[in-house]
Amino acid sequence: SFCEEKNISEDQLSSEMEYWYNGYRFSENTVKVFNPFSTLLAFDKKSFKNYWFETGTPAFLIQMMKEKEYDIKNIPTEVPSSSFSTYELENMDVLPLLFQTGYLTLKGNNPIEMTYTLDYPNFEVKNSFLSYLLNSYSKNKVASGQIILLVRALRENNFDKVFQLLTNIFSSIPYDIHIEMEKYYQSLFYLIFSLIDTRIEVAAEKRTSKGRIDIILIDRCIYIIEFKFGGTKEGALQQIKDKKY
Repeated sequence: SFCEEKNISEDQLSSEMEYWYNGYRFSENTVKVFNPFSTLLAFDKKSFKNYWFETGTPAFLIQMMKEKEYDIKNIPTEVPSSSFSTYELENMDVLPLLFQTGYLTLKGNNPIEMTYTLDYPNFEVKNSFLSYLLNSYSKNKVASGQIILLVRALRENNFDKVFQLLTNIFSSIPYDIHIEMEKYYQSLFYLIFSLIDTRIEVAAEKRTSKGRIDIILIDRCIYIIEFKFGGTKEGALQQIKDKKY
């Protein structure tokens, strides 16, 4: 059986299946649905993998996100209910399309404000989608070995190694797609650290009373990251101190 194969209890198996493949919600009711394709294959193969995502790649969606300059860091996000009522081929909106294609699902609704909260349905979709997005934005497949080394260096507080690995990743990006904007590198950084470990919380553009923090990583410690395109490390550190982040 699956449990014997993985040496886990039925409760643990149920929890893992829910984490990987559950979470789809298509109405204001709180009933969630498993992805049947991935769930059945997981039982058949007795292994947790990104089965549904591997059936096709969201190249069209990624291209649209680039063209419309959609900021991936905005997910989860709220949208008005009217977003789902009209579709124009000449002016398609990214979020309703991500919902209709299964990359986002309903996580909540506000009947008074007539809004819906959209988010990734489960680990399979989030991990696969962000991995594909990272490789598409960087035009370079970030090796899983680099991700593992990043996690290890961060947990060992080896920041020289962390920044060395990040520098290697950024320097491998082809020169012709570099964008001279902090947001571009902030987005890549966000994608990398959103993928390295689900226990690490990543927050972007965190607002405080004195300003906005570019990136916060919360693991066993809290890490504050400030980007300065064309600036200096000293300038970024000084901003963190001056604004008392």
